[in-house]
Amino acid sequence: SVVFIGGDPGVGKSHLVNSLKQQFLYRGWLFFEAKFGRLTQNEPLSTISSGLEAYLRTIAKLKSNIEDVNLENNPVAYDERQENQEEYVNIIVSSILRHLSPAGIVFLSGLIPSLKALFPEVFRSVVMDDDSVSDCDGNNGTTDGAEETCDIGNESDHDDSSVGNEPNENEERMVGDDSSTNYDDDNGNGNDCMGAGAYRNKLHYLFRQLLKAISEPSHSPIFFYVDDLQWADSASLTLLSSLVLESDHFNNADEEEARQCLFVVGSYRSNEEDYPEILNQFISEIDSVPSVRVTNISLGGIAKSGTNSMISDALRLPIRLIRNFSDVVHKKSAGNPLFVKIFMTSLVEDHYLTYSLEEQRWKWDIDNVRDISINENVAAILRNKLLRLPIKVFEALQVMSCFGVKVDQDVLSILSGSDQFDELISSLGYAIQEGMIEKRNETTYGFAHDTIQQAVYEYLPEACMKEFHFKIGMQLVRALRGFVTPESLLCNSITFLAIDQMNRACDGTDPNRLDTRIKNTLASLNLKAAERAIDLADASSALSHVRYGLQFAGDTGWSLCYE
Repeated sequence: SVVFIGGDPGVGKSHLVNSLKQQFLYRGWLFFEAKFGRLTQNEPLSTISSGLEAYLRTIAKLKSNIEDVNLENNPVAYDERQENQEEYVNIIVSSILRHLSPAGIVFLSGLIPSLKALFPEVFRSVVMDDDSVSDCDGNNGTTDGAEETCDIGNESDHDDSSVGNEPNENEERMVGDDSSTNYDDDNGNGNDCMGAGAYRNKLHYLFRQLLKAISEPSHSPIFFYVDDLQWADSASLTLLSSLVLESDHFNNADEEEARQCLFVVGSYRSNEEDYPEILNQFISEIDSVPSVRVTNISLGGIAKSGTNSMISDALRLPIRLIRNFSDVVHKKSAGNPLFVKIFMTSLVEDHYLTYSLEEQRWKWDIDNVRDISINENVAAILRNKLLRLPIKVFEALQVMSCFGVKVDQDVLSILSGSDQFDELISSLGYAIQEGMIEKRNETTYGFAHDTIQQAVYEYLPEACMKEFHFKIGMQLVRALRGFVTPESLLCNSITFLAIDQMNRACDGTDPNRLDTRIKNTLASLNLKAAERAIDLADASSALSHVRYGLQFAGDTGWSLCYE
């Protein structure tokens, strides 16, 4: 089953899904979530992989904790809850080993790093010689770690007794069949390039098998929520299509004895000016398949009565006292819940809405509220709110906005090690108190809403933002050059972030302000990123990296650093 939810920014698409999340979890469902970003440019398919990564990271952490307790041999610390956790973890681990061969696990770890922590014995046992390395990705001679040297096309070469092996005829059919849809990018370039069909089919098969391995043991249905589909790349949409349309990994949800199924919910902005054609193709293809139940939901602003109830609850006043006030707010916000919240906050900050200690209630002047102008996208209100922030906090938000709607704390820690960004993390703490951003888990900062990220990012002129990208990119490049070699960077998310920041900084400008060594490094990294994208059948990203790589290489690149 698939549900598509369309609507303007702020109407509550994510809120609708999250309000249902606990109900599904209570009934034994597994909940995976992935969110695309307007600026996000990580490794191809990393957004979809992040949904599985969060779950498997938890499993790996539970496994590690259980092993620590067992090593301590402390019966007091080992309670019934931990015993249940150990049983569940062992079931999931065993199921993954049944459905995936060691080579398949190693390959997927390039996109889902927690597999390496979950199966260290697999990575210790998988040793490839130089010929296997060159056969794996067809190019690099990369030798840094098993995760970059597995031969994903030869799983059947394992002994038949190896866990996770599929029959040879299934492997041959799956690798050779190139029937899956390739969504063209905006320039009309298809994804199918040299050898990409086999890699894509193999990759999709491994993803489907991993989902089956996770869901099958406990017959747990999977709820997979994908947010902001309007910014999805073609490779990710093709993978999603495979997960939904292929039937080798899930039972029919209508079977009474089988609860195992996949429920995909995708939300997107229906008012996006550059609404991508590839998303239309994706939705149309899913909608045209009779075996898939598709529900399309279009969300609009809430009704006037809803705004009345919302403000009544916020001000703790009966509706009869706030009706005239809430009607004005509703008209100015068009019933958009996010805009209502932002507008109400601005009224408090500008002292149009004040709390009377004498009357112990909120007070306002309805005529003054009517006279306030509000843009359709409340960009002006957000800009005014940003200008009230301390300069260091505003700059910290601008740095964070350069990465999109969220950024890992590890990246911020690298940046804060430089004099330019030394107060970065402490300043973000103030932004959290102001409700501009939030700490989503132990390792990630995210904007409270992508509309806020957009307002922050678009506040400065393009030239100033490119300077931000340049400073961020240079700091990340320096950090990478300090402890790793270029050959080992390919599966490092920080590397892709560094490449993306420098590409954005030098887009349409002369990169000659960089010294030759850095330009050569960036050209080399863009080449490796392009090769990785080709392996993952993402020709659009590969072409982009090649173009930037040629820009950094310059006219002398062919002669000075041909290799």
